[in-house]
Amino acid sequence: MSIFRKPKPPEKFTSYYNLLDAFTQKGCPVCQWVKKTVQHYLDGLLYEQVNDPEVREELQGSWGFCAKHAARVVEFGDGLGLGIIYRDLLASLAEKLKNWKEKHLTAEKLCPACRVQHDIEKRAAELFQSHFHDEEFQSALSASAPLCLPHLVGVLAHLSDESHQERLLEIQQTKAEKLRHELSEFIRKHDYRFQAEGFAPEEADSWKRAVMLFVGQLP
Repeated sequence: MSIFRKPKPPEKFTSYYNLLDAFTQKGCPVCQWVKKTVQHYLDGLLYEQVNDPEVREELQGSWGFCAKHAARVVEFGDGLGLGIIYRDLLASLAEKLKNWKEKHLTAEKLCPACRVQHDIEKRAAELFQSHFHDEEFQSALSASAPLCLPHLVGVLAHLSDESHQERLLEIQQTKAEKLRHELSEFIRKHDYRFQAEGFAPEEADSWKRAVMLFVGQLP
């Protein structure tokens, strides 16, 4: 009997299963997890927290939301919630404009939705580090869409085991080659000689997925 104890596998909390669920979605799994979490955060903020003093104070420091998340929150169509938030901001802006040389007009804090996004990205990278060896994790990762380049770089920086880095790059390369083939077919079938063949579903949106592979989720 060995005197050495087998290392206890890391516990699997809700965030682990959230990432596994994201592996089943279309597009970079980290982008999908971020999108779902930010959407939930913004929804809760608009419908439940617009009158919360701490939330209003945070939004004052960030001048509301960045352009990307402002566009997303406008899509909700909640004019009342946004009206309450931005009426406060306009009052603060009017005050600062009186003495603009003495006061900062730029945001002093990070957009709160960006903060939520960064927290999820960090957590995802940590989960890759702690669970990469897990068979369930490996299977889900192999079956998922490729990581976008920004999130691939972030995950690689967290993987301390060189063999795990190599394995992730191998998986990514296989998926990138598959996407390149689908994109080549998409281009080929635009030639009048082959138009009758029609596009397979994975070919029809290959151009969009190729863009997102390099930049991540589009606004």
